[in-house]
Amino acid sequence: METIGKYQIIGEIGRGGMGRVYHAIDPVMKRSVALKVTRWSDSDDAGERKTRKKQLLRDARNAGQLTHPNIVTVYGFEEDGDLAFIVMELVEGTTMAPLLRGGAKLDAQRTVRYIAEACGALDYAHKNHIVHRDIKPENIMLTKEGKVKIADFGISKSIRGGSLEATRTQAGIVMGTLFYMSPEQVRGSAVDGRSDQFSIAVVAYQMLTGVLPFSAEEPTAIIFKISFEEPKPLELLNPGLDPAAGEVIRKALSKKAEDRYHTCTEFAEALAKSLGVSYSAAIAANPPMARRVRLAAARFWRESILRLPILRLPMPVKALLVLMLLLPAPAWWWFRHVSQIHRPPVAIEGASAIAGPLAEAGEVDSLSFAPDGSELAVAAGRRPIQLLRAPDWRPGGSLDAGAAIVAAFAHSGNLLATAEKPSIRLWNAADAKQVAVLTGHTDWVTGLSFSPGDGVLASGSDDQTVRFWDVPGRAEIAALRITDVAVTSLAFSPDGATLAFGGRDGSVRLKVLKGGAVQILGRHEGPVTSLAFSPDGAFLASGSEDQTVRLWNLTSASQLPVLRAGKPVRSVAVSPGGTRLAAGTDDAGVRLWRLPDGKALPSLVGHRGPVTAVAFTRDPAFTRSAAFTRNEALPGSMVLTGNESGVFLASGSRDKTVRLWRLQKQ
Repeated sequence: METIGKYQIIGEIGRGGMGRVYHAIDPVMKRSVALKVTRWSDSDDAGERKTRKKQLLRDARNAGQLTHPNIVTVYGFEEDGDLAFIVMELVEGTTMAPLLRGGAKLDAQRTVRYIAEACGALDYAHKNHIVHRDIKPENIMLTKEGKVKIADFGISKSIRGGSLEATRTQAGIVMGTLFYMSPEQVRGSAVDGRSDQFSIAVVAYQMLTGVLPFSAEEPTAIIFKISFEEPKPLELLNPGLDPAAGEVIRKALSKKAEDRYHTCTEFAEALAKSLGVSYSAAIAANPPMARRVRLAAARFWRESILRLPILRLPMPVKALLVLMLLLPAPAWWWFRHVSQIHRPPVAIEGASAIAGPLAEAGEVDSLSFAPDGSELAVAAGRRPIQLLRAPDWRPGGSLDAGAAIVAAFAHSGNLLATAEKPSIRLWNAADAKQVAVLTGHTDWVTGLSFSPGDGVLASGSDDQTVRFWDVPGRAEIAALRITDVAVTSLAFSPDGATLAFGGRDGSVRLKVLKGGAVQILGRHEGPVTSLAFSPDGAFLASGSEDQTVRLWNLTSASQLPVLRAGKPVRSVAVSPGGTRLAAGTDDAGVRLWRLPDGKALPSLVGHRGPVTAVAFTRDPAFTRSAAFTRNEALPGSMVLTGNESGVFLASGSRDKTVRLWRLQKQ
């Protein structure tokens, strides 16, 4: 049997410009795999060999970063003599291309399901800073069970800088498949995830009409149509479609990226609604294998469960038994949702509960309370910052802060800082006027923190730097480069002497500002997403995608017991009195723990999407009446104690809502 490296070749699956794809057996793992192979000797040109190897490595590295049920898994990159190959998951099925041959159309249900699954995978890639750039039916695999798998990240590229410049071949043609490329891609301009949205919208158009929206015989004519012409209305090509579906796809096919939907999933949801298909039902639709399981379950119900002797009892007896079984449920619900937590005094539900600017708010990225708790800044969906004001928490204004994903109030309450790529803006909190723009970063700014007294602003970025800014002078003081680690979050200690920052590598680091070296406090097993100091500065809390919150004793530089959240943690916050720790998680909950012992408290429930931001109020009345006492659990530390009955917690979510929670007295 022929082998490549250690892999036993079963047969050839296909071939293309980058080489051949084989079905193979991994003798060590005892599993079938696919090998995407290129042979360096196939080309005598050294430059071409270098380009092909670079493409293959990029394919492996980019796809290797992605673990998603709708993306073909890449296991590794290997070389064997003059052969180089990617080892990846073997998808038993076909591509979407055969389904669309000869002008074939798909029904609305299947179209929505396939597009929804593909869009979910693309959004996942975009959130991990990868844009595919070659979405087409040939790269959308369908398993035997009808599940979508996105394949071939061969010309994908990192978008850690927010966008990327299109790559060109030696012949000068922009890489990608022309019929499915976006206007910015055919121009060779910078692209981001919205370019993939354009491509998947072309595929959706083809599914519903049986034809391509932009087609011609000459490449120049295709490029012209993509750049300047509108496609034929869907309802003319498929009279059974609602014109609303055409409007949805036309929006996704907008010539300007900013006119398209914010995410691919947003496009898929709008398409489902326009076609009269339940989005949730479509993505949960049973493929053939699942239908067999469902039928087997129904047969078991008929032949076994329905024949149980208990079902032959008189109806009054059965009713009594059912009542006895159901009685504990209301009691549990009351204990879980009412007695243990207060319902939020206000739930800001986007369009359903608030009119005006907040009705257009997107997925929440960050929250920041004003020091007196009278105002809440909401960075949501890379849209204008919303300012919600007490006591009714209605929109009290907005800041046109570009694509800001971070907002932070100064301790004095006089300034508000917002961050985007790659600049930081300072705003006068009183009149919402911009007073300065701070530039120096070269990538997305991921964290902001004012020092006590507001003299210094620290910022962290994906460009692997932490920068310090003189706030009164509106100038950079210093830049700290963190080798090969993107900074994901940061926070000043309450005394302003130390800056903590987390990295995408899971590290938690401390920098003593007056001459101290950077110290690695410890590591998570996944990227650090958020940091928060206790009010007395005795400990630091760090949240991570590894589903944990870790508490670090800063007196002894040691780690306290790990708090298990059960899902990736997106944000952490410590209450003003230092007695509660809150964490927003991917399962739509807000986890609560008691400090300092780490006892789990009932979670706050109500969101319908991952909770990405949490923030406590700072209550002046409370802090004036509170007192510091010794914290026996943290030797040498003091903790702020008192009645936290007036404390509020804000939580923001990907469900496009912000909720306020009034906490109980302890």
